[in-house]
Amino acid sequence: MVTQALLKELFIYNPDTGLFIRRKQVRGPNGRIGNIAGHKDKSNGYVKIGVNGKSYKAHRLVWLYMYGKFPSNQLDHINHNRSDNRLSNLREVSMAENLKNKKFYSCSKHGFNGVIFQPTRNTWYARISVNGKLIHIGRYRTFYAACYAGHSANIKYGFHQNHGK
Repeated sequence: MVTQALLKELFIYNPDTGLFIRRKQVRGPNGRIGNIAGHKDKSNGYVKIGVNGKSYKAHRLVWLYMYGKFPSNQLDHINHNRSDNRLSNLREVSMAENLKNKKFYSCSKHGFNGVIFQPTRNTWYARISVNGKLIHIGRYRTFYAACYAGHSANIKYGFHQNHGK
């Protein structure tokens, strides 16, 4: 089991850069003392670091290194960059809070989460999901009016300022 003491023995963590630097030599291409530890997982963008034969997500190791325990909830990368493990970019949140800081959906055709065009009614429809419940915000004649209503709902329901960006 990895502990804070073991992490501090094996690595130096820099909270300003989010990087772990090796203190001890290990086998592997980046195993030399002074090298940056870990690699970026191509499938999900998280940095992973091996400790005693087990792979850990670096942001969870940051929490252990700095606070002496793994987070009991989820860790949110505030700026949506999963490889940015600076302490200032991480916050412990519930799943519901983490969902309030989702990045922009790449499949959105119009550029604002929760706003869709309904051609049968020739209107823009705004909606938001809060704690698993879909909330109807309204139908609007213009895209901008629907976006404004969606943004206002984001503020009302406590979404993070980076949500949808």
